[in-house]
Amino acid sequence: MLGDGLPHQSSFALAGMVAGLVSRRMAPLSPQRLRETYRAGLRDQRLLSPCGRRLKRQKAGERYAAFVAPLALLEQLDGLPSTEDAAAAEIGRLIGPVRSGIHPLRHLSLATWLFENVGAFLAQYEAVKGDSEDVEAEQAPVEVALVATGQDDRKSRLVELLSAGTSVSRAAREIGIDTTTGMVWAAAQGIPTQRRPKLLTSDIRSALICLLRRGVDKACAAEAGRVSVQTITTLLRTEVGLRTAWKQAQFANAQRRNRRRWQRFIRSNPHSGVKSARVAEPAVFAWLYRNDRDWLAAQTDAMARAVRNPPVRVDWDSRDLHLSDAVRHVALRLAGAEPGRRIRLFQIYQHLPELRAKLFKLDQLPLTRVALFDVLGKSGRV
Repeated sequence: MLGDGLPHQSSFALAGMVAGLVSRRMAPLSPQRLRETYRAGLRDQRLLSPCGRRLKRQKAGERYAAFVAPLALLEQLDGLPSTEDAAAAEIGRLIGPVRSGIHPLRHLSLATWLFENVGAFLAQYEAVKGDSEDVEAEQAPVEVALVATGQDDRKSRLVELLSAGTSVSRAAREIGIDTTTGMVWAAAQGIPTQRRPKLLTSDIRSALICLLRRGVDKACAAEAGRVSVQTITTLLRTEVGLRTAWKQAQFANAQRRNRRRWQRFIRSNPHSGVKSARVAEPAVFAWLYRNDRDWLAAQTDAMARAVRNPPVRVDWDSRDLHLSDAVRHVALRLAGAEPGRRIRLFQIYQHLPELRAKLFKLDQLPLTRVALFDVLGKSGRV
């Protein structure tokens, strides 16, 4: 297995897989057949249960995490799984029900890990029977364009047909794509398309669009609208500008959430230092480092200064003793100057200006509080 070799071999193997696919100028690969190809590779590595349905998560996650570890050191590939659990979850997604939104590099990485070279990968892909292609088309197919060729011409032709007044379903049939794919391509070009609502009525659709523009998770939006997650995915891909707005809102929400968690830790541990904060909140630090680095740098600089220059500890006992003596001394002078006349607080201020700022700290100055009570509570006599 490629993942069992030297660390740098992962990068060479991935580069070889990409170069091999590019050189063959292949059409988009079928997600359904890719899924079965990966399963075949996992069976060969004995990483599926005897019945061939369940993934041996611990063993597969351990091996795949070891394979992608050197790849994640590259900035462009730091989104690959970094732990054994994440690696197992990644494999589960790629061999599970077909879904959209999976980056081609994730497919390339898994294919590189499972197969010795691009020839072995394509041989297994061709050997997989495409019985489910028709079912796949009904489930809003996702074209996994590892190497896309000829798409631009079809997209241009689609735009021409829609501009001429052709319906999206008819235009899609004419260029040989699914209607949902046609709606997705049209939305990407800023062309709205008419819909025939079934479960997704206009009211529900408007409410879902509002939720998604606020960055609500797809599963939560689906639950709120009582529709499937696939319906939400299709709505995101076919409503002009909605996916971009949703992504931006999700980023803003994640940014706000991670900033708050980082600041909450710092407030609770003002002199902990950057290293301690990073250990305490590793996921928060990782997100901020990747997505909000300037803000994080400003925060860590301030933390470093706080550790280098801790605030001076106030000796409240000594301050209390000094201030209480000063209050009594001023009171004696005032009583001697005007015998029998009641002493007022403002008179003490005039002779002892620093007292005004300390009135809100009397809980920490008990002797001073008693001295003021004695002085102001008697008619000028101390």
